[in-house]
Parts: sequence; structure tokens; C-alpha cells
Amino acid sequence: MRLYVTSDWHLEEQPLWTFPAEMPDFDVAVIAGDLERGIVAAIRQIRSAPALKDKPVVFVPGNHDFDEAVFQDVIAEGLAFAAEYPNIHVLHRRSITIAGVRFVGATLWTDYALYGPARTKPSMVWAGQMMPDHTSIKYREDTGHISRFMPGHARAEHKRDRAFIEETVRMGPGRHPRPRPGRRAHKNPLPVLGADAVGVAGAQVGVEALAQGVGQHLAHQMDGQPGGPEV
Repeated sequence: MRLYVTSDWHLEEQPLWTFPAEMPDFDVAVIAGDLERGIVAAIRQIRSAPALKDKPVVFVPGNHDFDEAVFQDVIAEGLAFAAEYPNIHVLHRRSITIAGVRFVGATLWTDYALYGPARTKPSMVWAGQMMPDHTSIKYREDTGHISRFMPGHARAEHKRDRAFIEETVRMGPGRHPRPRPGRRAHKNPLPVLGADAVGVAGAQVGVEALAQGVGQHLAHQMDGQPGGPEV
């Protein structure tokens, strides 16, 4: 399977940019978030691109897709809008099989625990004070109260995302669990491509046939062979 993988176009800041009329031949486009602000806006951009119109597109929300909005509303509105377009698959704790290949997607965020328990809380405190995500994104609590999207919310969402990915992988090819809010991560988790140490991670989508993950926000060159194919 040939994948067209891209992310972070930020078209809300570059209104003159657009998808090229001609693109390399591919079977599935994987857009790992932050195409434009919001899932609905991103889908409109995808629909306007002639090269993507008749191709399967896997879209996983990135952190900036939630800017200046309520987290839960972005997901609900985006999923509802995507349902009108059968070739566009928004993966928020969801999976889809296309031509025999299962795609497993979640934003993943971060648990701030990359450097161990001693650094987790200081990282959360720093992020809450310094990271734009925690001032520009809103979050609806179980009580209905809308607050800032705090590091604790990112950590909780990360655990739910990771638990979904782990369970989906364990179920084996071709099977798709139904997401359940509040699911706990397995105590012996499978390896999953991680989030930023302090920053809020971007979208993650795993492609099982390639035994690799595709994620946002790689700010450095990487050349490796995780489980086989070179990345």
C-alpha cells in the first residue's frame, strides 16, 4: 500500500496555500492533524483538493485542531461532519480497515512521564504556565463546567488514547473495538510511539502492515528501522 503522509499545513495561517492539483500516486492519504484549525475546516480543505476527492483519507486530529474551541465540541462536530463523506475517516480513538490494512488513530497528547515520575509533575506545572495549548483550548468537565485544557486533562486523554491503541492492537487484524470513555491503560502496555516529553503531542496513527507509527511534530531528522521498514 502506498501512503501519502502529511501534517501541519496550518492553512489558517497560510490562506494562499493549497493541495497541489497533481500529487504522487498513492492509495491512502494519511493526514496527521493541524491541516487547518478545527476538524470541520480540515475536512473542507480535503474536499476541495481534486487529488484527494476520490481517495481514502485518514485524518487524525492534532493539538491545534482544538485551538480556541471546546475539546469535546471539536470532536463531536468533526465526526458528524465527516460522516457525510464516506472516503474521509476521522480517527479519534477509532480504527478503520482499508484494502486489508487496519489504521489505528488517536491524538495521544502526552502523560508528561517520559523522564520518570520525578519529572512528571514539574513538567505539568511548566506546561500549564507556558504552553499555548493550555490557554487556547477549552475543556468541558463531567459537571458541564468549561475550564482551560489543563495538563491533567492532557494526561487523562493520553491514557484513554493509549489504552484504546493497545486494546485494538491486541485484538488482532481486522477487529475494531468500540471506544469507552475512562478506559484504563493495561498494566503491561505494548510499545506505542510516544509523545513529547513536556509538550503536547500531535496526532498518532499506526499502520499495522508497515509496523510503524506516523506522528506530528518531529522537529529533527530521524532515520531508523522500527520493526522492519525504514523511516
